[in-house]
Amino acid sequence: MLKAIKAWLYFRTGVWKIKQGKYIDAVRDFDKSIQLKPNYAIAYYNRGWLKGQLHEFGAGIADLDEALRMKPRDAHAYFLRGTLKSQCNQFDAAIADLDEAIRLKPDYSDAYAVRDLAVEGIAGLDRIKQSLQLLDKSLRLEDDEDNSDTPPQSIEEFLQRLENNEERLKEDNPSMYHLASGGAYAMNEEYESAIIHFNTAIQLNPNYAEAYASRGKAKFHLGKFAEAIADCDTALRLQPPANADDFRSVVYLSRAQAKANLKQYESAIVDFDESIRLTPEDASAYFYRGVARCGLEKNTMATAESIKDFDMAMKLAQEAGDGELQEKIRTAMEVFRPKH
Repeated sequence: MLKAIKAWLYFRTGVWKIKQGKYIDAVRDFDKSIQLKPNYAIAYYNRGWLKGQLHEFGAGIADLDEALRMKPRDAHAYFLRGTLKSQCNQFDAAIADLDEAIRLKPDYSDAYAVRDLAVEGIAGLDRIKQSLQLLDKSLRLEDDEDNSDTPPQSIEEFLQRLENNEERLKEDNPSMYHLASGGAYAMNEEYESAIIHFNTAIQLNPNYAEAYASRGKAKFHLGKFAEAIADCDTALRLQPPANADDFRSVVYLSRAQAKANLKQYESAIVDFDESIRLTPEDASAYFYRGVARCGLEKNTMATAESIKDFDMAMKLAQEAGDGELQEKIRTAMEVFRPKH
């Protein structure tokens, strides 16, 4: 378990350092995460993305090879590896990867776009280099609403203590130990086991906002939407607004999604509004608010406000190069947009 905890903690610090633009430092964290958990596919994926950003294309391709060995049906990994192969003039191999990404996700628009460039070969190389911009949001977080935007100073300090003396881990900071243990289980989608550790973290520190937020997310994945909402309520109450916009925005978004699943659309929209106010660049919040607005109308036709949300979500997703979210938005717009 200690190795799994360390792997999860290094993964989180790596993600945070990517968000700060500290790519070399982030690579080191993913290195440690992979050393501790050699079958950590998403860490290989993220490190492959980083290697691409650092123009270490061969090393990036090798990481994607490993990610695909463990998850051979990952369309995004095929897309990323195909794009990196294009950077190395390996056009035939790139096309094969992009074809596989399209086979797995037939509406994968970015894969079509990069494949068209690869077909052009050397003549299209300059434009292919620009295609790395599409990867800025191919970067995988531990899950869609990762809440590690806040600087993990306590996590880094905890890791240092852990490296210095594993035997004193539970004595050093028992609540952090159980939060990390829960995160390690959640990382493997073992949500029931994760909740046991989050419960213990909360028992040890009843004011631990992140433990409530993490438990709420685990309960959401188990379909326990009312309990997830209650945990989000507590997390927001415990975490004061000062210097916590990212954390609170993620919790509002999580609570809104849980409410929408319970068809509490009006209340969900209020939470989506607050999440967008705190982080107005979050495309997913606009998208899910648009869906909730369609649910509020109790029909399959989008209102003008829903269409505005979908349009804004698409604009932000395109700017960020988030191909997966763009596909979701296109599907929703096909379903909900009024037919003329």
